[in-house]
Amino acid sequence: MTTIKGNSGVVKVATVAVAEMTNFTVTETQGTVEDTALGDTARTFVADGLQAWTAAISGHYYPGDTNGQALFVAGASLSLVFNPSGTGTGTEKLSGTGIITQVQIGEVANAQIVPFSAQIQGTGALTRGTN
Repeated sequence: MTTIKGNSGVVKVATVAVAEMTNFTVTETQGTVEDTALGDTARTFVADGLQAWTAAISGHYYPGDTNGQALFVAGASLSLVFNPSGTGTGTEKLSGTGIITQVQIGEVANAQIVPFSAQIQGTGALTRGTN
């Protein structure tokens, strides 16, 4: 089994890589509905068909990234691509449209790199594919 080194990861807005990213997380969830019936001895559940996803990104604040970081504004809807193992041919990618729900710049501290982070709520399906 091949392991993936995180330093190859890339986050893109459409086709443009977001500068200075240091990490990201994509979380997929599947809703369930209880279908336990009278007489059952244990609770049972079925998938409800409603999937959802969220993402979080972090990096070094870079205001000059006008086609990347600068587009992460609370309330904005962006076409996003997450490449866990880079952008080489055949590597995995996760893509979908997300609404930016939170953006944080800072903590600003003496002799420290200023951090940048954003929280994203997916809207619609998260698509798995390859580059």
